[in-house]
Amino acid sequence: MSLSTLVPDIYKHLELLSNGTPLPISDEEIDDTVEAVRACLLAWARPEKRNNNFTVRMSNVGKPDRQLWYEKRDDIGRGTVDGATQIKFLYGHLLEEIVLMLVRMTEHTVTDEQKEVVV
Repeated sequence: MSLSTLVPDIYKHLELLSNGTPLPISDEEIDDTVEAVRACLLAWARPEKRNNNFTVRMSNVGKPDRQLWYEKRDDIGRGTVDGATQIKFLYGHLLEEIVLMLVRMTEHTVTDEQKEVVV
């Protein structure tokens, strides 16, 4: 399987539903996805104390140097996230688990989930 065919492969499998054909997802995969969604909800609803010091992380890679410099120097508002953004984070975490389930359904290989990287 190739990464370049991932999205078409997912769409091809989803088209089975149009014919009333069940998707090739095992009960075990559904259980694993439900457990991952449960873990997402718990982690979102019960966040651990975070270090609010500025760090370079994947979410700010690619931002202009000057913007990062100002973010590092100005700690006002750092660590404060409004309700609308909190729900966007939840959507993102849940969607990630559903997409991973769809990827596995197409028999693509998923490796290095949540692998920590050094920037």
